[in-house]
Amino acid sequence: MRIYLPSTPAALCTAIRSGLPLCGEGSIGYGPTTFFREEVGVDDREELEYLAMIEAAQAAVRALAANEERSPCPPRRVVIAADVADDDLVVTPEVHPAAVRTRVPILQDAVAAIHVDEADTVPLVERAVRSLRDPQTPDDELLDELADRPLLWYDRSELDTFCATVGP
Repeated sequence: MRIYLPSTPAALCTAIRSGLPLCGEGSIGYGPTTFFREEVGVDDREELEYLAMIEAAQAAVRALAANEERSPCPPRRVVIAADVADDDLVVTPEVHPAAVRTRVPILQDAVAAIHVDEADTVPLVERAVRSLRDPQTPDDELLDELADRPLLWYDRSELDTFCATVGP
């Protein structure tokens, strides 16, 4: 199944450069699960995958907000598109209708593509991160606006280019 895993520029580039798994066993990703298909009422696999990618991008904003350390990278949503055997995934609808938990680490050879925000989206991501960090002023409209912003696409063969462009 093609799944979409949230990440951050610093975490992904650190894993790429060190040769470590991009995501560990037990990571939550999003995919075109039966539960998600029923939830959104869409049968088209490509559309379901796109919607799962958007869910992963929203989770990437939450990951940026949860990371209190100052990153050397401007905040951008990063989504790893990976092809993972169904037997290596556990569908977890209690987390989200599209959620899957990995039973194995996600290695670089499983990557189909990396999706990341364009540079001009960084200010909006920064505002969304600040909003999520302050429980008094969460702003769902910012997340909705981000969901409408397209992500750049990097092929697996361009992982080094990705890190040179957006990484630390």
